[in-house]
Amino acid sequence: PVLIPRGVLGSIERMMAVLAERCQGRWPFWLSPRQVLIVPVHAGDEGQRAAVAKAHAALRNDGFAVELDLSDADLRYKIKESQQRCFNYVAVIGSREAAAGAVSLRALGEKRSRNVPLAELRALFAQMASLDC
Repeated sequence: PVLIPRGVLGSIERMMAVLAERCQGRWPFWLSPRQVLIVPVHAGDEGQRAAVAKAHAALRNDGFAVELDLSDADLRYKIKESQQRCFNYVAVIGSREAAAGAVSLRALGEKRSRNVPLAELRALFAQMASLDC
C-alpha cells in the first residue's frame, strides 16, 4: 500500500481550482481534454467521411484528444457547439480539403479559419502539446 498525505492532494486540488478559474474553462492546448473536433461539411459525402476518418486516426495516433461530429446538423451549428464546448480547435473538412489532404482549422474564439495540410497540422499540435510553447 502507498500512503499519500492529504496535504499534497489539497494543494493539487487548490492549484486545479485556480487554473480552472483563471482559464474560465478554456484550458491550454497541452492540458485540454477537448483539443480538436473534426467536422465534415456534408456528413453524407463518403469522400469527406474518409478524409475525416484519416485525420482522426492520424491525430489520435499522435496522442491528441480528438472527437468527431458526423451528425447531419448544419455546419454553423456544429462550429457554434464546438465553441460552447470549449474545443481548442475545430478542423472542418470539405471536398476541397479532402482532395488536398488538408483541413480548415479554426481556433477557439477566432472568426477566421485557415487551410493547413494534415502533416503541418500534426507538427503544429505536437509543438503546442510540448510544454515549451
